[in-house]
Amino acid sequence: MTDREKAIALWQFQTTHRFHATTNDAEVNDPVKAFNVYGYTTCGDDSICLAGLWKTAGFKVRPARVVGTVLLK
Repeated sequence: MTDREKAIALWQFQTTHRFHATTNDAEVNDPVKAFNVYGYTTCGDDSICLAGLWKTAGFKVRPARVVGTVLLK
């Protein structure tokens, strides 16, 4: 796989193997706990989990949190 294909595959895995909910703490920022214990994250926690997955895959990462949620019509 190319780096681009790896990055997209991890993103697709992250976004299709969880549902949107929160623990209201940092527990779900750990990808292992998010997938194997809780099964859910919010979009902000997703960015941290995905950064962890990408870092493990060898990418340089810097997780970010978006303030608020944007709904598109």
